[in-house]
Amino acid sequence: MGAKESIVIYGAGGHARVVVDTLVAQGRYILTAIVDPGKADTTFHSLTVRENELGLEPTNFLVALGNNQLRKEIFAQLKSIGWTPAVVLHPTAVISPSASIGAGTVVFARTVVNANTSVGENCIINTGATVDHDCTIGDHAHVAPGCNIAGAVTVGEGALVGIGSCVIQEVRLGAWSTLGAGSVATEDVQASTTVVGVPARVSSPMSDSSVR
Repeated sequence: MGAKESIVIYGAGGHARVVVDTLVAQGRYILTAIVDPGKADTTFHSLTVRENELGLEPTNFLVALGNNQLRKEIFAQLKSIGWTPAVVLHPTAVISPSASIGAGTVVFARTVVNANTSVGENCIINTGATVDHDCTIGDHAHVAPGCNIAGAVTVGEGALVGIGSCVIQEVRLGAWSTLGAGSVATEDVQASTTVVGVPARVSSPMSDSSVR
């Protein structure tokens, strides 16, 4: 491996800690700064957290926030000023050679992304999740830990597939929808809708309550 590249992480919460562990395991990047307005001047991974990115040279970045909408906004902001979204893959993840992973996406430990699956930009494929063949994961989506997604599933932009949930084959989860923790989606879910249960049924309009 050649010289390591610098990277800046936006976010200093629990999710960011797992992101940094993944960066270290991948071994490609050197963490040079942490940005999080809500945690400015605290210490994170031996670095003092910055309030913003002002004064930093454009470099690789990753938005380590669990809130999908906020992650989308920060991602767009940093790209617009010339920063480069990184792709971070844990070495224990199993990713098919025919799968594609978008810029700004993190694939965590012990995940599986199978053949001909497309994962969009700025996504989270979290610890131990499985995404089978021919799936499409939209930009800014979060597939939470322990999810099992069957073949030919579509997960829309910004959707949240809750921890330990399952999606059967060919189901479509609409943009900014939420599949609740431990739920099983057996039919399509409309955009901006929350479904819960086994089988999953409509609960309430979506509110992305992912923890930063």
